[in-house]
Amino acid sequence: MTALGRAAKVDQQLCLAHGIQLGIIDVLYNKNKLTNERPEEEENSTESDSDNEDGGFNLTEDRCKPIPLLCYNDIIGKVRGVVRMFRKSPTKNDILSKYVKSDHNNKELKLILDCKTRWSSLADMITRFLSIKDSVSKALIDLKSDIQFSDAELQILTNLSESLTVVKATVEALCQRDANLITAMAAMKFMLTKLRQDSTSISNQLAIAIEARIKQRLTEFTGVLLYLHSPTTYYKDIANDVNNTILNALDNNQIRSAIVNIVNKYFPISTSNEESSSQVDTLVNVSLNIKEQLGQEIKRALKQHTLQTAGSNIGFGAEERLDLETQVKVEMALYDNGGSMGNHLLKVYKALKSIPPTSVECERAFSSAGLMCNKIRSSLSDDSLDALVFLRSYYQAKNNIK
Repeated sequence: MTALGRAAKVDQQLCLAHGIQLGIIDVLYNKNKLTNERPEEEENSTESDSDNEDGGFNLTEDRCKPIPLLCYNDIIGKVRGVVRMFRKSPTKNDILSKYVKSDHNNKELKLILDCKTRWSSLADMITRFLSIKDSVSKALIDLKSDIQFSDAELQILTNLSESLTVVKATVEALCQRDANLITAMAAMKFMLTKLRQDSTSISNQLAIAIEARIKQRLTEFTGVLLYLHSPTTYYKDIANDVNNTILNALDNNQIRSAIVNIVNKYFPISTSNEESSSQVDTLVNVSLNIKEQLGQEIKRALKQHTLQTAGSNIGFGAEERLDLETQVKVEMALYDNGGSMGNHLLKVYKALKSIPPTSVECERAFSSAGLMCNKIRSSLSDDSLDALVFLRSYYQAKNNIK
């Protein structure tokens, strides 16, 4: 996915939710009992999505130095086997239900089986298992089963459930419709801070793996947007983030260069437009008072002086480019010292806020279309499919309002 996103040559943010998913796969579904710290330049050599019968993923081994980790696949498979045993047998499930009702005030709670391709369902399965673990133990004793869970295994499952709950809440925040890169970075910093504060083996491993995957996907747009949102907070976070864990730290020169590139690409200034605007300004000046006319003349004279000073020894094209860089530099200096955001900075800020942090919205569109375009209605035209999806969304929104 990273290779495809970079080959697309589109100014975008690679899906951060997918990066979190791969980080969890590296830790929880790694069958080799070894994992690695992935460098930032790592491409897609470790991403393989072939499922096995235990619900894991086959990952190719990295070339960097391996770090031994606990193997969680065995204990997860053990829980999954217990869940399948009770779900497949009505008789055994009745025995479990009897203990569940007696232990939880006649409340019915059933075990949840996770899905192979959704790690969030793994969190739900472990959380439900831990909530009725005493009832499960009693049912296993009545069934004379050899399956038992030690205190160490239950503690590992508890730590795993707590860590996955934090990650799950973060992913839900990332996938909201109004999410942007600012909220995404705040959510991920919260997640990594919580995982490191837990100080458990699983939380530290998840923090390292997710951080490595996120770093692969961060672009310079994130650093520029965080700077434009609040320069003081941005520089403070960089100073506190000694190990450069999650922030894409950029200096002033890099930020200025990125802003100039964005302005040149999406907000070009043509010479003809400047000439026509100057003619309009001349006509408008007639209706202005003397002080306003004098102020505009002074601004125009200062602008011409900047152009002549910046491009005295170079050609006309470079002269225009340096003028833009000078304007951006002045706007950044004023903004850093408590001034308001300049015209160019404001344009770039609004443009970068429109970049979604995930590709979930596209996947939502595919999922909605898949409900309509199925085996029974496989020959729908694009217009018909678009109309059906629109009507479904409209009536859902209407019912929610009521």
